[in-house]
Amino acid sequence: MVAGINLRYVAAPMVNQSDMPFRLLVRRHGATISYTQMYNPDRLLNDQEYLEYHIRDLTLGSDDHLSHPIVAQLCGNDPDLIVQAGRKLQGHCDAIGDFHNYLIIIRRSNMTPQI
Repeated sequence: MVAGINLRYVAAPMVNQSDMPFRLLVRRHGATISYTQMYNPDRLLNDQEYLEYHIRDLTLGSDDHLSHPIVAQLCGNDPDLIVQAGRKLQGHCDAIGDFHNYLIIIRRSNMTPQI
């Protein structure tokens, strides 16, 4: 458990597939936490329609115990941009992940991402 979140069965994100219906499905089948698909920080900050779409995806069914916990996943290599975009999403998710940091960890540990 990390900060009250059970990490026993993590549903890894899938490109353009980890929207709410997918997350609910994996939660029904035992996942204890799920990730969103990769969000583009620049678009979250500069494209209101993109931001609203993803906030709606994060908040629909938020009263359902299966829709949380959820990690919003951001991509990019500009820490300031990622933080600004993360602030737009905070309050709509339980945690925020940054794909750039995952790549650094993978490179340092000589792991190969399984895609």
